[in-house]
Amino acid sequence: MASFELCKVSILVPVYNVEQYIERCVRSVFGQTYHNLEIIFVDDCSHDDSMDVVRRVLDDFLERKSQVVFIRHDNNKGIASTRNALIETATGEMVMFVDSDDWIEPDTVETLVAKQQETGADIVSANSFENDNVLNPHFINPKFKNKEEVLNFFVCLNGHHELWSRLYRRCLFIDNGVRCVEGDNVCEDLFVTPCLFWYARSVAWENRCLYHYAINHESLTHSVRNTTKEIKIAREAYGNIKSLMDFFKDKDQGLYVKARLSALKYCYSIMYPALDGKPETWEKWRAHLLSTFTMPELRKVLGCKVAMMIHLPFSYHVMRIYFKLANL
Repeated sequence: MASFELCKVSILVPVYNVEQYIERCVRSVFGQTYHNLEIIFVDDCSHDDSMDVVRRVLDDFLERKSQVVFIRHDNNKGIASTRNALIETATGEMVMFVDSDDWIEPDTVETLVAKQQETGADIVSANSFENDNVLNPHFINPKFKNKEEVLNFFVCLNGHHELWSRLYRRCLFIDNGVRCVEGDNVCEDLFVTPCLFWYARSVAWENRCLYHYAINHESLTHSVRNTTKEIKIAREAYGNIKSLMDFFKDKDQGLYVKARLSALKYCYSIMYPALDGKPETWEKWRAHLLSTFTMPELRKVLGCKVAMMIHLPFSYHVMRIYFKLANL
């Protein structure tokens, strides 16, 4: 074993009903050129054959069998709880998330560990492909000058905040109590990733595309077919960005102000689909919006017209008429 492989890496794979995708994922994980691995699968109560596929593929990688840990939830808990269980089970010095419908290049762990050993960074990020080797600018990390630029980038929701495609020191999670917000299972990384970067002493960047993000149109965030589901997605995403707002409140006033504006956008994203026949939902979240955010903030994010109309009595009906006339 090479000296740099003394660093144990835990690869964390959440699993839920991905039978048709997971073989590609686990073959890419088991086939890593890096040897000193712990590979943890948490099955969030799948009701398909996802885990049977994992065990079948593992038979082709006998040298990995002693490194694999299987956990199954007694009931479906959601991705946030599943990610937390993965972190709490891991024993590696470094950890890396690989979602079960995605896959990684064969030398991903080796490359990221080498960069970490070279730089001493607490977090090493790589670029990512979307689907079949498509370069989506969202998944290409800008050339940040310092950690402060990275945090501003994340808090202002400018790009790649996802937990995957990064190597982290596990102690960032453990020592600082950083966990996903259980119950808010959409955009859970909107909260967790900036928190980890906040606590990191230094960060590094690998320019290669090492991670393949596959858009699964059956997943929650890509299967919006009705207003109720759209509101649910927006509410859980808002829960995570509001948690981020609360996180920075006593830590960094500049980031707190920017997180408030990002949270406002997500709060309004709950209200907007409610204009499609859900006045009670509109009124509930309108009251929350007005009690949480200031009029100057509403004007800055939503524009003067919309901010003014939200304050009006019968705003639900006023907004419906406005958007109808504006063909929006």
